[in-house]
Amino acid sequence: MIEEVFQTIKGSINKQYFGNSKFYYNKSATTGLYSLMVESTPSLYHLDTSAHLFARVKLSGKLQYISFSGTFEKDFAALNIPFTKIASDDFVRIDIEYFLNIALNNSAVHKLLNRIYTSSFSFPSFGCCAKYVECSNAGHCLHTDILYASAACQYKHNLDAGRIFYATTQK
Repeated sequence: MIEEVFQTIKGSINKQYFGNSKFYYNKSATTGLYSLMVESTPSLYHLDTSAHLFARVKLSGKLQYISFSGTFEKDFAALNIPFTKIASDDFVRIDIEYFLNIALNNSAVHKLLNRIYTSSFSFPSFGCCAKYVECSNAGHCLHTDILYASAACQYKHNLDAGRIFYATTQK
């Protein structure tokens, strides 16, 4: 079943991100939990290749769930996704059946999963790159490493929200 969970979540993530990262899972021999991991591939823009936790999945026993960092608690609450807050490790747990059958049919959940994916990386943020005028004219980010830009470029967040500051042409 982990392969189904993994592939379902992977199908929600922007395919462009996989050109510059690895998404995989492994199972803990001691806890039986699966860890869904992300790892960037080195590029001209970053050298960090360390693995980072995207989510944890428990598929054994009565309580089966997927858990995400508590950082996203308000986001899940805003989407009316029922969860249990685990204060001892700052995670939110969501029933796995509910997550697979209900939550993943929501486009807002797909958007949140993409944000969780890009937030999993620890790239230093930057205001904008040398393509800021070209991006402004296009109305979207043109960076060659879209994962890096999605995680680190502050201007891309503005472009994604429809705030364009530097356009030299009218659309």
